[in-house]
Amino acid sequence: MGGGISTRQWNDIVEVIKRGNTLDTVYLRQFAPHLGVADILEQALADAGK
Repeated sequence: MGGGISTRQWNDIVEVIKRGNTLDTVYLRQFAPHLGVADILEQALADAGK
């Protein structure tokens, strides 16, 4: 309830990004700031090697 993300959830996100051959990162990067998650998105992409 603290608004954090568990290690398991984070690993799931990173795996989805790694396997997402058709993932539209341009779109995600465009709208992430509007949702307040740009920093989280960039970290997830970096962890996934994207």
